[in-house]
Amino acid sequence: RRRTGRPGGPGGAGRRCARPADPGTELSTLDSSGSRDDGSETGPLRIAIVAGSDAGHAFPALGLATSLRTAGDRVVVYTGERWTAAAARRGLEVRPLPGLAALPDEDDDDAGAKLSVRAARMATALAPELATGGFDLVVSDVITVAGAWAAELVGLPWIELSPHPLYEQSAGLPPIGAGLAAGEGIGGRLGRRAPA
Repeated sequence: RRRTGRPGGPGGAGRRCARPADPGTELSTLDSSGSRDDGSETGPLRIAIVAGSDAGHAFPALGLATSLRTAGDRVVVYTGERWTAAAARRGLEVRPLPGLAALPDEDDDDAGAKLSVRAARMATALAPELATGGFDLVVSDVITVAGAWAAELVGLPWIELSPHPLYEQSAGLPPIGAGLAAGEGIGGRLGRRAPA
C-alpha cells in the first residue's frame, strides 16, 4: 500500500489516521494500540474500500476488509454485486459500486476510457455516498481510481491498494509491462543492466 492524499497525514507501519474534528486541521495518527499522538483514545475507524468487480481486485479488497474488520474497524466494500453473498458469509458489508457497468454508448473494451471517462462518472456517483457514510478513510484499488477521485471530491483521506505482486526484475529483461522486447545478443542484454 502507498499513502497518498492529504499532505502531513499519517505514514509509517502500524499507524492509522484519525479523522479530524475540523476539516481544516491536520490528521492525527494512531499508534498500534489505537491511541492518538496526543494520548487521547479513539474508536474503530469507518473505512470504505473501493475495488472493481474482477476477481483479481475484488478478492484482495475483501481480504483486506476481513483483516480490518477482525482488527475492530467498520468496513464497507464498494465493488461488483456478484460478491455480495460471498462477503456476507464472512460478515462483510458490500455495496454496489455506482457506475461500474458500462453505459450503452460506452465501449467496454476501451481500457483508456474505463480508466478515465468511466472513472470520472463513477467518482461523481460515489462521492455523495462517501460524504454521507461517516467514513474516516477510503482505500482505493490501484485500477479503480474512482475511489480515490471520489475521496478527493469530498475531502476524505485515501490510500491506494495495489493487489499486484512485486516482481524482482531481471537484469537482462525489460521491466514487466514496458512493452519492450528482450534484448538480443550481448549488446541487447547489457543495455538493460544498470551500472554497478
